[in-house]
Amino acid sequence: CTNCEEGKPATSRCSECAEFLCESCESAHRLVRATRGHTLIIFEELKTGKYDSVFRARKAPPCSKHPEEILKLYCRTCEMPICNECVLVEHRDSQHDLKRIEDVATEKRKTILDL
Repeated sequence: CTNCEEGKPATSRCSECAEFLCESCESAHRLVRATRGHTLIIFEELKTGKYDSVFRARKAPPCSKHPEEILKLYCRTCEMPICNECVLVEHRDSQHDLKRIEDVATEKRKTILDL
């Protein structure tokens, strides 16, 4: 949990605050007036596929260096999402391990679900 100092494992994540919450903090988050309307993604519900359509519906964000391009790849070497223009300009040599961003997202999601 990134919200308290109890050292408990996170069971959810707030989309608005980007905080990982344990069960106690999740309950409090739902009660506090300032945060009760926030969207909490419950890790157990990820396994059911409940959020799959939400994740697929999101548009790929534009590249911060090349705003006309969208982020399609992930450079594992630099640990950052990149666009096609970035590949041509900064990530062109064989030292850069490039993967499709969807594939990396799937791997990361599986890692979280396996916790």
